[in-house]
Amino acid sequence: MLKKLLLMTFSAALLVLAGCSDNNQPEFGKHYHDLPSDLSDVIADPVVEVFSLTCGHCMNLEPQLPAIKQGFGGEIGKVHVTFNDASRSAAMFFYAGVTQLGETPNAEFMAGLFNLYHGSFNSSEEKIAALNKTFTDAGIISPYELTEAQIADVLEASKVAEIVTSRGKIQAVPTFIVKGKYLVDLSSHQSSEDIANTIKYLLEK
Repeated sequence: MLKKLLLMTFSAALLVLAGCSDNNQPEFGKHYHDLPSDLSDVIADPVVEVFSLTCGHCMNLEPQLPAIKQGFGGEIGKVHVTFNDASRSAAMFFYAGVTQLGETPNAEFMAGLFNLYHGSFNSSEEKIAALNKTFTDAGIISPYELTEAQIADVLEASKVAEIVTSRGKIQAVPTFIVKGKYLVDLSSHQSSEDIANTIKYLLEK
């Protein structure tokens, strides 16, 4: 009788453990979705953050990116959306930096760009001065001083952003695209750890 009771107890415990394991697995339709179009032909990075400098939520996500990267053990690229006039304009500044740096901008540079849209300035001249300082502090030239060849590079980079925005039907940011196929729904995640868990799951999927 005692042996039978112990077996029942262990079986119940195993069911509880199995239930916890299932709860940790990201759910399709809740934590992530399929993109309407495969973007792996235009997105080289396995994981990219889709964002806009005009978005306050995107700015607030920036400090969490190191923890998210550490959580899934990889790097995060960036694509600036272009779904309205304001985001298209902001994308030009972002890609003016990316094309000169040749890599994803660091946190300091991104903070300077976000500040242009969410900081307080007394005049347009003051804002332009802040923009120029952000670029010169990074060792690159101001967007207002780009050569024709550099402007062409910026326009080419923004075309990729247009493709991602339109083919991916991106309507809200921030979000993450994984393997060019999956879109992470951040509203269904409670922490950086949760986001990293979903990204890691999708990378292994």
